[in-house]
Amino acid sequence: MRMQTITRQTLKDYDVPGARFNPTGLVLESGLPEEEWQQIGRALTRVNQASYFWIGDWIEYGRKLYGIQTAYDLATQATALSASVLRGAARCARKYAPDERHATLSYCHHLVLEKYAPETRARLLTEAATLGLTTRQVRKLAEEECGTQKPNTERKSIVVHLWPETVDRLKQMAGDGHLDWFLTRVVEDWLRWKGEGASLREQQTTAQQRAEREAKGICIMCGARPADEERVPTKRYPTGRDCTGSRICVHCRTRGQERIRERKLWKELPDGATLAACAHS
Repeated sequence: MRMQTITRQTLKDYDVPGARFNPTGLVLESGLPEEEWQQIGRALTRVNQASYFWIGDWIEYGRKLYGIQTAYDLATQATALSASVLRGAARCARKYAPDERHATLSYCHHLVLEKYAPETRARLLTEAATLGLTTRQVRKLAEEECGTQKPNTERKSIVVHLWPETVDRLKQMAGDGHLDWFLTRVVEDWLRWKGEGASLREQQTTAQQRAEREAKGICIMCGARPADEERVPTKRYPTGRDCTGSRICVHCRTRGQERIRERKLWKELPDGATLAACAHS
């Protein structure tokens, strides 16, 4: 969907009278009027937000030419940004073609909507640009409309301050297991010993959790969005009879299909080959 005309700009187009940029600071002319000072702030914000799209497009170029792992390794070295930030920028760049990005909205506006269907993203971004919605307002609007607000069923995290010697001893007692899960079991066992077992939630198996979600009519995978009405076969028995598929939401179904396609594609590649190399062969 074409939403706006792409304007080709260089870094010089972002220059603002009254300010000089350098890698370690910003030098402003003395006696700037409020309007010019405010214009400089808008320019700084535009460059800051646009840089994430630039980085995302840059990583996508590297992924296609050098391969996924090599591109991210080199990008981490070149930018000193974390892998999660780089992957988020690349994912956002993949989801939004350049002509689908709103210049009047921030990168974060686009990022919070990237997991939704293209039609939903386009409509909510247009509405955000028209009404001047904040990132938080856009996220809330999407959650209310698509039912993506997860129920409050996750475990809570707390911070416990212990002496280093105590931590070392607990690690020894935990053995090969994770220390956080070991401490969780210790606390839960102590509560049961004190007769407070009723305050603990029984751990459900995956099958029980999915059965409960299906009974409620929500997606068995994410447990957040309404399930699609269509049931599709999840696997085929050796006899050729299709088993009854469980209901999942459109979002999880689409992501699952994308993963399957990527997995099949990578399995077909010879060792050491990249997608770009195979495309040119």
